[in-house]
Parts: sequence; structure tokens; C-alpha cells
Amino acid sequence: MAALGYACLVLALAVCAYGIGASVHGARSGQPQWCQSGRRAVYLLAGVLTLAFLVLEQAFLRSDFAFNTVADTSSRTTPTFYKAAAVWSSQEGSLLLWAWLMSLWSSLALFLTRHRLREIAAYATAVLLGLGGITAEALADVAVAPAPISERAAAELAGQLAGRALLDGFRGGPVADRAQLGTVLAALGNLLADHPAIADVEINPLRVTAAGLIALDAVLTMGKEARS
Repeated sequence: MAALGYACLVLALAVCAYGIGASVHGARSGQPQWCQSGRRAVYLLAGVLTLAFLVLEQAFLRSDFAFNTVADTSSRTTPTFYKAAAVWSSQEGSLLLWAWLMSLWSSLALFLTRHRLREIAAYATAVLLGLGGITAEALADVAVAPAPISERAAAELAGQLAGRALLDGFRGGPVADRAQLGTVLAALGNLLADHPAIADVEINPLRVTAAGLIALDAVLTMGKEARS
């Protein structure tokens, strides 16, 4: 499900980029078919973000800790009502919620004015898609490197994240020991490289505390050949 949610965010970003280009090109060239295509991109964005929000809501209800925001703001003992409401208690969930609502209202506004205000509608579409694209980009925050990886290179991965400020004592929080983080990531990479039978290994969440990093949950999945 985490992969589906991430794919929705990437698709939303791509839809925004296309819609902006189509709307501006249509307005400047006087070609209404491009303006109409940009308008439809807003409708598609609303659909994609609806799916993304439902994926995240389901992750909270199922206590799926493969989602970082679920691991950070919920637990298996949280009552169902509060799990459902916890989506917008986190920064990521709140961003997704407002991006989703904005896409729905934008779709409604563009639909109601589809036969009016044509001289400015395409530019309005581009602006609305630009706001949605910024949000989608902020949520799709990952850093990837092949295994095995050195401890130094692994520690530098944190610097590639858009949310890296969260690791540096954001709002008075603990500062993550990036060297220790690199040690953990390198160890995971070596584990995968040395044991091909392992299909996947995940530590989630890896909690940052003043005393260091603490693994609260971990999952190791063996490949099909190893299980047979």
C-alpha cells in the first residue's frame, strides 16, 4: 500500500506539470483544446489525490507502520475513532488533506466556470495546479541508494531529504546522530548484499531520541526460494 500511495503522489506531480504546461500553452497560443486538457488535468488530480488520501486513511486504520506518518502519530492501541482522525494530526497528513480538498474545490470551480471567464481560466488552472504540485512534491520525500553502501554515503542520504530539518532538532526536537544513522543503514545494506535469500528488510519506525536511534519495529521478508 505504501508503494501505491507513493505512486499516487508521483502521478499527481506529473499531472500538475502537464496541466500547467497545457494551460499556459493553450492560453498563449489561443488553442482551446490545450486549455480544456489543462482543465481535465485538475479533474484527474482530484481523483488521484482522493485515492492517495484513502490509502493513507486505510493505513492509519490498519496500523500500517510502513507509512512513516502512521508510525510517528499512531499506535496499535489507539482507538479506531482517533486513528481515523489522526490523518490530519501529522504534517504529511495535513498537507495531503488540504491538497485533496483544494483539488476538489478547484475542480468544482473550473467545472462551474467552464463556459465563462475563458480569457483567465487557463491561467487560473495553471496556478491551482502549481499549488497542488508543490504539495505532492513535498510529500514524495525519499532518498535511494544501491546496497552495499558505506557508512559515510549512507549518512549523507539524510541530506537529500526535503524533510531533513526534522532530523536537526526541528522545533526543539532531538537532533539525529547522522553518523549512527549511517551505521544502521550501511548494516542493512550489507545484510541484504551478504544474504541474497532476503528479499526485503525494513526498520520502521526508527525513532530519533536524545539518547540515540531506537528501532521500534522491524520486518524481514525472505524470498520465494528461501521459503520453499
